[in-house]
Amino acid sequence: ENAIRDLTDAITIDPLYLKAYISRGQIYEYINDVDHALYDYCVAYNIEIVVNGRYMEPNEQFSVLMNNKAKEVTKEYIQKRQEDPTFVC
Repeated sequence: ENAIRDLTDAITIDPLYLKAYISRGQIYEYINDVDHALYDYCVAYNIEIVVNGRYMEPNEQFSVLMNNKAKEVTKEYIQKRQEDPTFVC
């Protein structure tokens, strides 16, 4: 919790602090908070592309998390559609 708070404080001071997002994302991933980890990784990815002007290949961890999250969301959507065929999103 202290590390997350410290990194959040650093991001508050400098919202473009790329390494803080990556580090916080790794901590979130370690504690199995996938949604927050993905958010931080996405922000870091976008900072690198938009602000720094460099394309960055998503690392394997990020790709696996995104793939797993996509499967989870798809499964939830299919379940909701089966329960209610009028469900859209």
